[in-house]
Amino acid sequence: MHKSVYNGIFRARVHTGDMLEVIAKLKSKGHAGRYRLVYFDPPFNYARKYDVVDDNIPLFEYRSLLREWLAATVDMLMPGGVLIVNIPDDHAGLVDLNCENLKYERLNWCIWHYRFGQHREGAFIGSRTHVLIYPKLG
Repeated sequence: MHKSVYNGIFRARVHTGDMLEVIAKLKSKGHAGRYRLVYFDPPFNYARKYDVVDDNIPLFEYRSLLREWLAATVDMLMPGGVLIVNIPDDHAGLVDLNCENLKYERLNWCIWHYRFGQHREGAFIGSRTHVLIYPKLG
């Protein structure tokens, strides 16, 4: 599913759904290399109950999916396009390493601190995520 937005200067299209399915569909329509921005906010694998996302898969499988998701972004961005990844502490290092292996060069690593929507039993509250920013070189 996608939604188009136009503000008089820029036209944006927001795609939602299974990332691998969305990218495969876009590639089949000739859209590879046409995006200036890919914002990637994967499930955190914290066993949260969502309507359509399995947020409780074995760690090895989740890490494998992260690598697959990140690799899928490379063909979608135009040279100079930017990948932004929103990810928790647990997986930020893995994302950074995989992006380096994919020839992305990290531009910035921001920590987004928030104070809303928190409730955890038996552990400290996670109140931040990492926002990793990578331009596609070339």
